[in-house]
Amino acid sequence: MKTHHKFYHIPTRSVLRKILLLLTLSIFACPTGCFSSPKESTLLIRQLNPHENKENAVDLNSLLMEVNGLVQTHDYERAKILLSEAHAKTQAGPDRVIIIRAMDQIKAEEKTFYMPEQINIANIEKDVKGLIEEEKFEEAIARLETIQNPSPENSRDTVGELKQKAINSLINRERNRAAEIFLKAKRTNDPSRKQEMLYASREILTTLILNYPNSSLIHTLERNLDVVEQTLGKVQEAQ
Repeated sequence: MKTHHKFYHIPTRSVLRKILLLLTLSIFACPTGCFSSPKESTLLIRQLNPHENKENAVDLNSLLMEVNGLVQTHDYERAKILLSEAHAKTQAGPDRVIIIRAMDQIKAEEKTFYMPEQINIANIEKDVKGLIEEEKFEEAIARLETIQNPSPENSRDTVGELKQKAINSLINRERNRAAEIFLKAKRTNDPSRKQEMLYASREILTTLILNYPNSSLIHTLERNLDVVEQTLGKVQEAQ
């Protein structure tokens, strides 16, 4: 009587890598996650890929699970940083391919996630440009402040430039008003009226310095304030 022995095919390392690649892409393809918990997905990956690549300094399994967690909370910037760092440490081969494809998937999901916000920002930017042209600077600044942490970077830069333009335009308008009052004070011979107008000019400049300390015009405002205070001091000494 012959005995029949069953032989099982053991998957090669390349086959395991392909399985891991498919699993990785499936993780990032699901916006809400394909596993019931990070613990479960980590266990499954380790079962499919029991051998670590000793040539690379990156624990790919742990990296992918951490990145997947960041994607679920929409922390795309941090996820991209981790993948970029891992890419720099990984030699050419299957691991690097997995990292590159994961990065592409994150960028695609990030773009989709921020699309409604980008449309909203574009509308606000259009409104703000109109308000600046109409010299309604306070309204323009208030409108821009409704935007919280704009993304991606190009939108963030545009919002910052518009806000700086609105603030500087407002400062220049108010500086001119303070200067007009200051010149009137210099021309008057009434000491009490002169002092009153100098106080008004100083109040305008002080308010601007307190409200916009990060403006590129802050040093100009401080110099203007020094001139007003010196003049005011001389008037008070003469009384």
